[in-house]
Amino acid sequence: MSQFNYKIELEDEKIISGQVEAVDKNEARLKLQEKGGKILEVLGELELSWTEVFDKNNRGINNKDLFLFTKYFGVLLKAGIPVVKCMDILQGQMPNIRLKKRIAKMKGDIESGSSMYEAFAKYPDVFNNMYVNLIKTGEESGLLYEIFMKLTDFLQKSLALKAKVKSAMVYPTVIALVAGAVVFFLLAFIIPRFEKIFSSFGAELPLPTRIMIGISKFLRSYSIYGAAVIGFLGYLFMKWKKTPIGGKIVDTVTLRLPLFGSLSQRYSAVTFCSNLAILLRSGVNISRALEVVIDSIDNIVIKTEMQSTAVSIEGGESIAKAFERLTYFPDMGKQMVAVGDETGNLEDMLQNISEFYEEEVEGLVDTITGLIEPLFIVFLGITVGAIVISMFFPMFQMGKVVGGK
Repeated sequence: MSQFNYKIELEDEKIISGQVEAVDKNEARLKLQEKGGKILEVLGELELSWTEVFDKNNRGINNKDLFLFTKYFGVLLKAGIPVVKCMDILQGQMPNIRLKKRIAKMKGDIESGSSMYEAFAKYPDVFNNMYVNLIKTGEESGLLYEIFMKLTDFLQKSLALKAKVKSAMVYPTVIALVAGAVVFFLLAFIIPRFEKIFSSFGAELPLPTRIMIGISKFLRSYSIYGAAVIGFLGYLFMKWKKTPIGGKIVDTVTLRLPLFGSLSQRYSAVTFCSNLAILLRSGVNISRALEVVIDSIDNIVIKTEMQSTAVSIEGGESIAKAFERLTYFPDMGKQMVAVGDETGNLEDMLQNISEFYEEEVEGLVDTITGLIEPLFIVFLGITVGAIVISMFFPMFQMGKVVGGK
């Protein structure tokens, strides 16, 4: 049986809303007809009405939405408010429509007897493995408020770091687009004007000028087709990248690139260590914690290597020895893990590793963004310079002819 939200207009034009339990929407309508009045709307728990479809808050649930939900949930729990009442309040406070509907469904599941863990685990697109496992730990230990505080702190740091790393990827793209737009404008709109002038010379144009005019003609004739081909190839590349083989090849190449390889390694180390630290501190056993944390690593190559390490640890090998064989885990991080394992202070050491490499990630991001700008400026200068010189060659040639006369 499922819950369906409804709206009914009564004979006195009063509109009432509520929920009805039924096998499907048709059965829900039959039950509502018994109430009398005009049925305005019957929707499943996660369905959207036409008004909601076009609402500005109808968007995907992002990390910022999750952070706000987690933060407010923790604050309400601290105030001693029961879980169901917390969710009722949050349903009204969250701006994201899709998140509101999931909160309503989770609240209904909890009221029906499900645990918080079971209710949250139904939506892996919003609450990842680590999130729901920590909720399970909080429920079992009675420390739900503390768990939500840890999650809030973790999500806040994660948001800040992801924004920093994203800027390193977005910045070169923006610069490349601007440089490409400038070059395209010169080739497609400025060179044709020079071409009309050159056609009156009645003499053969220099080779660089002929090449530039040829490129200009090609762009004007085939730019739309070229853009379509590039877009299609980009689409195919993104689909291929999502396949196991494609993803592995792309991630392998990324790890071998200067700066970007170091950035990928250190970002994965930060993600792995911070997630593992919070799970171990919350009482999750090492085997389960490793399984959950490895899922959070984006790079397939690093993830595969970590999975082999987890198998070795589950087989009885020490954490320090298993980590020694890792290729893509920073050397200093391996040594710190070994010290933490030997002293029985692994959680704190993992947190220290996370904080240390978080600073290195920020430094690498600053380095990459600092290098990209002058490189593109040089590229743009050389390209524009080549265009300008090739256009002025015929004028120099004409000047010599006039001077010779």
